[in-house]
Amino acid sequence: MTTASVRLIAVMTLPRWECTAARTQIESALRQIGIPLLTAQGVFYGQCMTRLMESAIEQGAEWILTIDGDSWFTADQLRHLMTVFHNRTDIDALAALQARRGARLPLLSVGSDKDGCVEIDRNPLQVATAHFGLTLLRTSAIRQMGRPWFWPQPDPDGGWGEGRVDEDIYFWQEWAAANNSLFILPTCRIGHLEEMVSLIGSDGKTTHVYPSDFTDKE
Repeated sequence: MTTASVRLIAVMTLPRWECTAARTQIESALRQIGIPLLTAQGVFYGQCMTRLMESAIEQGAEWILTIDGDSWFTADQLRHLMTVFHNRTDIDALAALQARRGARLPLLSVGSDKDGCVEIDRNPLQVATAHFGLTLLRTSAIRQMGRPWFWPQPDPDGGWGEGRVDEDIYFWQEWAAANNSLFILPTCRIGHLEEMVSLIGSDGKTTHVYPSDFTDKE
């Protein structure tokens, strides 16, 4: 498919400081396809995302592509995601497959009735929650949602421990409440940047461990 067939705008909320290498890779991939990018910086993620999405809608976007500043992907991966999204009109949101930071698990949930394991193949997998690392949304589906789109909810005791609802998860809960569908594309496996510690072992070989694992070893 080509970007001439649909009005697509990418949005990305960034922290005050960011990884230059990731920003360069993201902009390169978007430039190869001709996708404009709107960005915002700030600690209030939900507010920034809301303003960006509202701006994209005001500019006539039919699709919105959300990007996280620590995502790593290629133009070919993005083209693949767009092609599947274009061909599957029953899908309201389609996210790439991305790993959690510091864990060997994907950034998704399949619902409370599942046992933690799910079979995947090359077809899009319907999920309950996903991420915004590289995700396509139909603006027609966003218009079906109530406001606010992003709203963190404290735990039952009023704190922010177990039982809280983070802003991104709240969005997907409201997405489902508006009868919008959400899928992950297993054949679009993108990177997720994170800090690692390079460590030379007693055998002289270099290994890489998570910072928390390195601290625990000391």
